[in-house]
Amino acid sequence: MFPSFCGRLVGTALLASSLMGCNYTTSVTNSEEDRKPAELVTDSFLMNQKQGRRDANLRLFGEEMWETTSREKVRQLWARRDTLLGPLVHTELGPWQTQVVKGTNPSSNYVLQYKSKYAKGSALETFTLEREADDSIKIVGYNISLDAL
Repeated sequence: MFPSFCGRLVGTALLASSLMGCNYTTSVTNSEEDRKPAELVTDSFLMNQKQGRRDANLRLFGEEMWETTSREKVRQLWARRDTLLGPLVHTELGPWQTQVVKGTNPSSNYVLQYKSKYAKGSALETFTLEREADDSIKIVGYNISLDAL
């Protein structure tokens, strides 16, 4: 009777330790529902841009952005964009991607690309965003493409 009990105890301990070491995750890619919260951030950015609220836009960026690029460089980029293209007139969401992982190691990553019409030309603006630990979504990458820049 003792060996049977020990065998069950060891088996239960092995099962418990193997379950504790498992990672449980689910991943969803390119969901409209997941895109919407990220789009709220980019919509805020674009509205701030139309209103000339650069400091408000700087607050939409996550710390990861500032680890690789200074605020001054971003301000210089925006000043050059405004000089070359003039004010923002209209934007249209183009290709986008989302990947949301739920479970043991959750993460949410988004890439939204906009076709932007300015008073003096057009540009393709790409935003890379991530959900932060406090559940907010922040911009961690910004790219603007046009021949003049």
